[in-house]
Amino acid sequence: MLKTAALSYYISLYWWVFLLFIKDRIAYDTEVLIGSGILGMAVAFAISWLYFQFRGGHEESN
Repeated sequence: MLKTAALSYYISLYWWVFLLFIKDRIAYDTEVLIGSGILGMAVAFAISWLYFQFRGGHEESN
């Protein structure tokens, strides 16, 4: 779960940077921008969780 959280955090950071980049070029309503950011964070977490579930990253190997 820690790996999932870390990966989704980094994906979310880039997602917010992308949204701010888009905001400067296209006029978006603030509520839509924030909603897209939060939804993107949830999707990033879900994809990260699925990735580590199917990859088997929940087991620590030394």
